[in-house]
Amino acid sequence: METRIFFASLFFVIFFTSYAQNLSITYHTDYALNAAKPNKISGDQLVLNINGNTSEFYSIFREKLNALVTEMEKKGASYDEYLKEKSNYAPSSIFFKVYKNLPQKNQLTFTDRFMSNNYKYIEPMEKPQWMTKKETKEIIGYTCQKATTHFRGRTWTAWYTTSIPVQEDPWKLWGLPGLILEAYDTDSLYRFVAIGIKNTTTNKIVLNQKQYINCSRDEYMKQKNNFEENPIAALNSTKDAGITIPMNQAKQLYQKNSSTLTSK
Repeated sequence: METRIFFASLFFVIFFTSYAQNLSITYHTDYALNAAKPNKISGDQLVLNINGNTSEFYSIFREKLNALVTEMEKKGASYDEYLKEKSNYAPSSIFFKVYKNLPQKNQLTFTDRFMSNNYKYIEPMEKPQWMTKKETKEIIGYTCQKATTHFRGRTWTAWYTTSIPVQEDPWKLWGLPGLILEAYDTDSLYRFVAIGIKNTTTNKIVLNQKQYINCSRDEYMKQKNNFEENPIAALNSTKDAGITIPMNQAKQLYQKNSSTLTSK
């Protein structure tokens, strides 16, 4: 009997150790492109990859579109050929990526793309102040408990499972004693719902090697807001923000379609 208990306990430890080390969670994500128009909702699929104490969170649809661009460029395809091929792919308005515990522990790295430039800022990992509730429900086979918090100007509800005891969660949320399988804000602007979980053998998570415009979060937010209001004028204000952007980018056509998730 004691031997059975020992092996059962050993299996439990190994099982959850593997979860904590290499885990990939796919979330169906509904989000508003514009907070002023909450009824205009777009959909995407985002993935949370966890490797040890680090994680990355990004759009699967966007990654597929990026891969398509690379493939078409290698083929020397025309823009019309690219548009034709692109019509076979799911659209995405999400360009941002969130890395936790990178480049160092308790640091969050946020990257985004607009004005044909890649932006990056690093900030301390701010832990939401969660209030756990008694309510429970089942999500993809896991019993989840409810929790709420006021974080980055919005009130969030999360459903987490202690059956997967990790604290790396979607977007900038984290800190509960289990994985968040669903999260949404009270204004119904954003909702993440887990649709799949699997163990992986992914390599160590590293930041993409791109040429980034490094800035603070405040500088990024100022530039992003200015850009959405007036993209050409925003180029002329980059020196005041301490950010340098090639002026020839002013000729680029801007389509206002980035997610409001980047605004917090």
